[in-house]
Amino acid sequence: MTYILPVLYVIVSYTFFLLAVCFGNAITLQIVSILLPFIMGIVNLIVVLIVGRKWSRKTLLNCTLIIKYGLIPFYLIGGSITVYVTLIAFFPLPLMALFGLVNHCVFDFRIRDSVGGISLCDRLSDKVV
Repeated sequence: MTYILPVLYVIVSYTFFLLAVCFGNAITLQIVSILLPFIMGIVNLIVVLIVGRKWSRKTLLNCTLIIKYGLIPFYLIGGSITVYVTLIAFFPLPLMALFGLVNHCVFDFRIRDSVGGISLCDRLSDKVV
């Protein structure tokens, strides 16, 4: 009976974003479902402060371990998403500079050939040589 609240907290932590999608257009229910882990944390704290004095130290430690080890995959998935987004944000910078220059030169040569003018790439090569 004492381990129901920590297990419920772990389940709510994994499913709160799914509940927001299931409620559809009911904005208030979506807001409540997004705030559900925070509300469950407060309820968990209140229960521990009120009833926790009657429970043994081992029971409280087991409740803490259920929450701790139950949320490890949640932290791993969240950390992986953070690392992935950060890498994806920084990876295109060198490629954009390289492909931007190549595309500019190719596009500039096409304009030069069609108009008969001088290309920017030709002018850069004249200055370098």
